[in-house]
Amino acid sequence: MTVELIILAVELWLSEKLKKVIDDEKKFNEIFAKLTTEIELTFYREEEKELLEIAQMNEEKQESALKEHQQKFYWIFNSYLEGKILGLAYFKNELEKMKKGKDIDQILSEMNTYTEKVMEEKKEFIEKLNLNEVTKTLIKLTEEFCILQDRRKAYNFMANHYLELFAQEIAKRFNMDVYDVKTLLPEEVKQLIEDKLDKSIIQERSPMFVINITKDDMKIITGEEAKKINSAYSVIKKIDQSRVIQGVLASRGKSYYFRGVAKILSSPKEVDKINEGDILITKMTSPDYIIAMRKAGAIITDEGGILCHAAVVSRELGISCIVGTKIATKMIKDGDVIEIHGGRGSVKIIERKG
Repeated sequence: MTVELIILAVELWLSEKLKKVIDDEKKFNEIFAKLTTEIELTFYREEEKELLEIAQMNEEKQESALKEHQQKFYWIFNSYLEGKILGLAYFKNELEKMKKGKDIDQILSEMNTYTEKVMEEKKEFIEKLNLNEVTKTLIKLTEEFCILQDRRKAYNFMANHYLELFAQEIAKRFNMDVYDVKTLLPEEVKQLIEDKLDKSIIQERSPMFVINITKDDMKIITGEEAKKINSAYSVIKKIDQSRVIQGVLASRGKSYYFRGVAKILSSPKEVDKINEGDILITKMTSPDYIIAMRKAGAIITDEGGILCHAAVVSRELGISCIVGTKIATKMIKDGDVIEIHGGRGSVKIIERKG
């Protein structure tokens, strides 16, 4: 969480510096997005790149290379909630899709020149705006923290594979649901193994619980109090009923305007709702949304800033993205036809479903 807080501070500081030299809001949004673009491929794109390289091999080499690939990336669709082992069949299926529907040479060429292209674009803007050393340092910091954040997620997901196996084994030995095991703190798991745990806490936490962490201690809240806290985070006190929703442009995509069908995702478990070209709308994305993000024509989030997960992945995929709208998931409904205005960082509801 420390990384996210530092990134937020750097993002705000950089925004203030750039607004002093860029008066036009439309230009500011576009330039800010360009200058904060990550300079390395994320681990998801690295996996895709390596699979594309395997697709270029002859069939004899493909088989052994694919096995190595599966061993290297079996964890890639893990999440902070659960682990999921991707088998060889999954990667074989993805490989066949790549062979049929993609210009592999072109995509690999773009991936191999990605860093060079991004750095050149940044250099042009920095020179054109005559940015000072402090501003250039802030841009460099955004690059470093984007790399750090991506690598941290990758290592978390690798570790979560083993945590998932551990949770499953505990559940099996003590005849419990895996979810219930995951509601326990490390010391409570130890107590469970030693037959010293008050098991009533599992029943209390099962419907809903909240962890409140302060600098001094940590408290687990259950029951009605937990429900009240959850409700407080879900309530929007005042919603503008206009059909235009304002956010922050995180990625312009291929054009200033993008129109499509809205799909609201309340959790990563709903990724199958997304069809090719739909506009994905959610509170905020995390790595476990990646399947839906690859299909989406654009992404809109309630939360996040220019360096959040949705912003980083959208720029990498070259699709439109508006973040920090606060109310998109409340105002827009499944099936609505909506339009993103890349210059303004706004979303317009064109046609309501039904």
